[in-house]
Amino acid sequence: MPKASLRFCRSFFELLVDTKDVELAKMFITNFCPNLGGLAESTTLVPVIANIVRTFAWDDIGDTLLALFQQHRYDTKGVSDTELLLLVASHLDGGFAKTATITAAMAKAEYAIRFSEAVEVLWQVVRSGDDQNFEMVTTKIQKRDPRELGPFVEVCLHYTSDYDRSSEQFKALQMIAGKRMEWLKGEIQRLDKVDKVFSWRMPYAEGEDQKEIEPFLRGPEESTTVKGIIMYGGELREFIGLYEAKRYAKTILEDLKECSFRTEVGEDRIPFVAITKNAGVVRGRPEEAG
Repeated sequence: MPKASLRFCRSFFELLVDTKDVELAKMFITNFCPNLGGLAESTTLVPVIANIVRTFAWDDIGDTLLALFQQHRYDTKGVSDTELLLLVASHLDGGFAKTATITAAMAKAEYAIRFSEAVEVLWQVVRSGDDQNFEMVTTKIQKRDPRELGPFVEVCLHYTSDYDRSSEQFKALQMIAGKRMEWLKGEIQRLDKVDKVFSWRMPYAEGEDQKEIEPFLRGPEESTTVKGIIMYGGELREFIGLYEAKRYAKTILEDLKECSFRTEVGEDRIPFVAITKNAGVVRGRPEEAG
């Protein structure tokens, strides 16, 4: 069944708050709302979802709402399902509904979180909870790529004074901060080695939205092809069709002025995006010294 757009969902959620019809709410959410994890601009629904939670009893609407916080099959460029749950929780005053959304976020396999606001919600629970929750959350955080640890370190550093320096909790926070610091040192050293000779390399290229092409951008090749999207778990999912390939090219590369792109279908009928670096823009950029 086709799913509604986020704009329509937002408007209909506001209508549901006014009508207070729980059965209509459950029917609409179940049949017409897309999975929100990774969906671009899904954060625009956070305030109105919080209003839905306030309007209806959690026992009536909770399970239906939580089912929305799964990773979207085709779109992975928005915030993660974990982060959305925490952002919704940040809009709630307290009570069982807030606890349930935070618990659901903590149970997710990966903590892909970009906003300090979401980390703050998670950490407020962890620091006031039991050792088991602390260990579970910090272990998952430690597994994240160091470039993604900025929000965690920013928040956690505010609470290191809560723990004795010899405690396991302090050591866990120290390990997270240390992993981030080592990565930052490596980045500084790498950038210190740049050479002024022209190269196709773009050593500064990085970001959550460039995972599929980051090695290419930072490498010496002039062009490459992309046949799919890297999901949160790291696996590559091929483009469903030419339309998705075109949408990918527009979404990922619209602000990447150093490259041009075109979308085609190969002999194996699999659509792909061909990316070529623009010499006029890249020229003069520093190259990493090898």
